[in-house]
Amino acid sequence: MDLNWEALRVPTPNAQILAPILKRYELKKLAQQLGISLEAAEAQTAFDFDAPAEPKIAYSFSEITNDAQAKEVAQTLLQANQVGVALFKAQESSVCAFALADGRGWSLPLTPDIFGGYPCLTPFLPLLTSPTIEKVVHGARALKTFLHAIDVKPVALHDTLLEHYLYAATERHELEHVAQALLKTSLQFNLSSQKEVLENTLLSTLTQALTERAFLTLQVHQLLLPKLKEMKLLTLLETCEIPLADILLQMERTGVRIDLPALRQFRTELEGEILNLELKIREYTGAGINLASPKQVGEFLFGELQLDPEVKRTARGQFPTNEELLLKQRDKHPIIDLLLDWRACVKLKNTYVDRLPEHISPEDGRIHTTFQNLVTATGRLSSTEPNLQNIPIRTEAG
Repeated sequence: MDLNWEALRVPTPNAQILAPILKRYELKKLAQQLGISLEAAEAQTAFDFDAPAEPKIAYSFSEITNDAQAKEVAQTLLQANQVGVALFKAQESSVCAFALADGRGWSLPLTPDIFGGYPCLTPFLPLLTSPTIEKVVHGARALKTFLHAIDVKPVALHDTLLEHYLYAATERHELEHVAQALLKTSLQFNLSSQKEVLENTLLSTLTQALTERAFLTLQVHQLLLPKLKEMKLLTLLETCEIPLADILLQMERTGVRIDLPALRQFRTELEGEILNLELKIREYTGAGINLASPKQVGEFLFGELQLDPEVKRTARGQFPTNEELLLKQRDKHPIIDLLLDWRACVKLKNTYVDRLPEHISPEDGRIHTTFQNLVTATGRLSSTEPNLQNIPIRTEAG
């Protein structure tokens, strides 16, 4: 076989081609290893399209400070076809903002009454419930949840978060990223920081930040909608993604009932099984080994017992003791099955049996997880706080 060995030589990376790709996927470490600078790289993607270097229309905002002003602004918004809406809800500072396509924007500090209602929103309820005026929001879940708590059901909502997910599923969907990618502009105020930090932000800063988000959300929607139509994705958005988002929100509100007495009984049984397994393991190890320490367990199995001479130490200088490796050693010593069972019981107790009750709502005795349908490019669902989809079911115990 004739081979051109020079043709097989790995060439020097083409920085001009690789830099935008590395920047797009934020592969900073790989770029550093390849010696490629990302400072001047333009993160072009297959989903980029021509957009102005800056927003076409500069926005202006004012804060609504009294009832008369609120009624006047509400009447102005009722004359529009589309209104951008943004919401920030926290314990200390809550703000709702509205914006129009011509650049005018208003922010409304949300002050609850003693009953937990928001009378300051009353002038805007006809807008939020109007079927003829489109309300555009980036992340409708938060707005719907907030309004549901005060018995308001918004209609004619357009969610640019869902729109961008269909448009570019593998991209990041935070408004900060979307505005940069599509509008070629950076938000003056970043609200993707930790919630604890945001709650300490000055109200004046929040009001301006929310108005900016409402205006840019409107611009994003105006850019994305024709693109989705061109890609023949509008039907998918309207008949699948939007209804699915509403169903998931209803599932979250309904929650999952937990049989707390049964869970407590199961916890007692697990504690007994864990103790029983520990006693059996101690017959082989003695009392000097911490079973929760992979390092000490590894030293005992592959150092003292020498179950497998081919097992090498990791870069940290300790023997691996992962489940996959231990399963291969099951026929070499009875302690392996005991260790695996002990780990399974401890994980079940610590991760699920002990933790699930912490998430039970005192109002209805149910767990209200958050279902995520915009995390993976495939649309696979996940749940967080807590993750109910990760509860083991391989054995009778879990």
